[in-house]
Amino acid sequence: MQRRAFRDQDPANIEASELVARLHDALKESGYGGNDLQLFLVRIVFCLFADGTGIFEPGNIFLQFMEERTAPGGSDLGPWLARLFQVLNTPIEDRQTALDEDLARFPYIATLR
Repeated sequence: MQRRAFRDQDPANIEASELVARLHDALKESGYGGNDLQLFLVRIVFCLFADGTGIFEPGNIFLQFMEERTAPGGSDLGPWLARLFQVLNTPIEDRQTALDEDLARFPYIATLR
């Protein structure tokens, strides 16, 4: 049997995983669960990754969208994320012609179910 040695994790990775874990627990406590919860968390982590690695162009459009379009305190965060996820899952040629211009900037990224 081969043993693997693991290096200490980057503190940013540890903090990020703790934040996602807390989000998971909070959503689960509110009654959100199963595959829907798992898909939601994967989409959030992907959006954060895509924002920082150039998959979303220009960079930081996810952060900018969340900061500019959601209410302070996050009371409307869920509906905005739902709209964004719907846009990401819709090919550009199939999107509404009157789509919000901030949402229209996001690329097509299909979600497997």
